Amino acid sequence: MVGIRTYYNILANILVTSSAALITTTLTSPIAAGETQKLRWWVPFSVGATGGVRAQIVVPAAGTIFNATITLYNTVAPTITTAAQAASAAFTNALANAGTHWLLIEATIVNGVNTGNVDFQMAQNTSDALTLTILRGGSLEVIKSK
Repeated sequence: MVGIRTYYNILANILVTSSAALITTTLTSPIAAGETQKLRWWVPFSVGATGGVRAQIVVPAAGTIFNATITLYNTVAPTITTAAQAASAAFTNALANAGTHWLLIEATIVNGVNTGNVDFQMAQNTSDALTLTILRGGSLEVIKSK
C-alpha cells in the first residue's frame, strides 16, 4: 500500500522555563479514525545545568496500536539513553549536562475510532529557572496509510 508522506518542522525556538508541564512542540500530525501512521521525530534541544527533559507522544483515546522507540543523545557527556513504549507515557531524563542534545523518536500508531492529533510534547523534567529550549529545525516525518 502506498502511503502519503508529510513533513513538519519547528520554525522558531520554543522556550520552557520553570515548568514541568508538557507543551506542544508544533510537531503534530492529524490522524483519522482507523488510520496508520509511521512517525519519526528529530528534536534538538538545549538545557541548563539542571532541569532535565520530559517528552511524550500524545494520541487520541482508544487507539489500537502504539509502539515507540526513544533515543536521547547526550552530546556533552557522550551517552545514549534508549526506551521503548507500548503506550503513551512520559519519557524522562535528569540530563544534568548544560548544552545541546537531541531526541530521535520513531513510532507506529494505529488509530481507533477517535480522530484527533498525534502530538509531540516536551517540558523540563523538574521545574528549573534555567531554560530548556526546543530548537528551531526540529522535525517530524509522517507516512500515513489506511
